[in-house]
Amino acid sequence: MKKTVIVLLALFVPASLWAMDIDPGKFELAGTTAFNFSDTTTEVDGAPDIDTTTWSFELDGNYYFMKNVGLGLIFQYQDSEVEQGANEIETSTFFIGPQIIYNIPLNEKVSLFVKGAVGYADAEFDSGLGSDDADGWGWQVGGGLKYFLTNSASINAGVTYQSLSMEDGGGDVDTDGFNVGAGLSIYF
Repeated sequence: MKKTVIVLLALFVPASLWAMDIDPGKFELAGTTAFNFSDTTTEVDGAPDIDTTTWSFELDGNYYFMKNVGLGLIFQYQDSEVEQGANEIETSTFFIGPQIIYNIPLNEKVSLFVKGAVGYADAEFDSGLGSDDADGWGWQVGGGLKYFLTNSASINAGVTYQSLSMEDGGGDVDTDGFNVGAGLSIYF
């Protein structure tokens, strides 16, 4: 009889009781590096090789004002360098703004998350012909999984789509694309 009661309780007690909920009042500090770090060479017959190196870093801070819902700030930096023969173009992009994140607990160790951000964007371009600056705004949406090592630390993996719309003195500068990243979050 005891086994039957235990099995029935296990079937009818919501799984969220065992889930990794993030309680109100918690602060999350997360760092992510995007897997768009690359160092590639493109060869075209009759043309100089094209070497491209790109890397990025993102730092998030979120305050959970209700269970599993947090508001915070995102800071992202990306650096790209493209070389073709004697020509070289270096680009650095900075994005900062408010974001919202929602965690969906799947079990006691894994949580799905979705997030969105909007904010200020700034880019700097430097080539052999001179340098240029552009600024404007951008937005980002994404999601992924968190694996909780303990109640105060998780390993994160996610995908984001980002669109930046900026202007320099001569016209529009628009960038967009997907990033896949992994990182670590600390909760306190």
